[in-house]
Amino acid sequence: MMNPAWLRARRQTQMLADALPYIRSLYAKTVVIHIGDHPGDDGQLMPALARDIALLKLVGVKPIIVHGHDHDEQIHDTVLLRLRLINRNQHLIDMINQYGSKAIGLTGQDGLCIHAIPAAPSTVLHMPHFADISSIEAAVIHLLHSNDFVPVIAPLGTAPDGTLVPLSANRLAALLARSLKADKLIDMLDQADFTHLTSLHRTLLTANELANRIKQGWASRLPPSLRSLLDTAIDAVRTNVQTIHLIDRQHPSALLLELLTSEGIGITIRSDHGPHFIADSTHYLDDDACSVHGLPPRPPQRIVRF
Repeated sequence: MMNPAWLRARRQTQMLADALPYIRSLYAKTVVIHIGDHPGDDGQLMPALARDIALLKLVGVKPIIVHGHDHDEQIHDTVLLRLRLINRNQHLIDMINQYGSKAIGLTGQDGLCIHAIPAAPSTVLHMPHFADISSIEAAVIHLLHSNDFVPVIAPLGTAPDGTLVPLSANRLAALLARSLKADKLIDMLDQADFTHLTSLHRTLLTANELANRIKQGWASRLPPSLRSLLDTAIDAVRTNVQTIHLIDRQHPSALLLELLTSEGIGITIRSDHGPHFIADSTHYLDDDACSVHGLPPRPPQRIVRF
């Protein structure tokens, strides 16, 4: 009878062997992570998310975090909204730093020049006045990455008069990913929004395939905010961003499961023109590598979701 501790170690070794090609493929890659607009359950989810971000940074990924707004922030008081966003920014920075990374906060005034045009007052009750983003100068992101920092960005832009104005976090993340030519943009959705997307019955689509489904009426019943997110995602993957991942942020370790496993747990949108796969690092998965760790031989695999 095999020792349970040995069996546990063997399973862990196989999990690591499975993850190594993905870790290798993500090394030094820029990944913009929009952590969602409804983080009302920070007490449980946010510390785990901060840990996963720190782990990605540890293995060489270059994460950029854009956080969003709470349900109760759908208000007209933009001064209060700015204050809450800045407070949340600092809260997330503190949690990431607790796991050994160096995070630093940014707004549209802190070197990350996000120029915005204030929106006209909304006629819809409880809807915030999100400004239109006119341009992004993201050179400071490269500077922070070169000094091993994790940028954490509050969705606040700079108006022509120098004041901070609230932005759509979803649109900011997408435009930032385009500006940086990011390898990946990850939208972490709340459970209700992600459930809507499961009606696609697909986990991997090109931009054209998703756009055609929308034209055919599939998205007619989606909430307006989710439809806007999909339109923004299609534009991003057609303009500099290689792949976009839509995942359920309520799922434990959703970020790691999506990026470091062959199955993933979300929906991937990729470029129409490729590349549509990356070569698998079969060095880690061939018979010789498996035999070193006492694992059964297995055929080489290819990573097809990236």
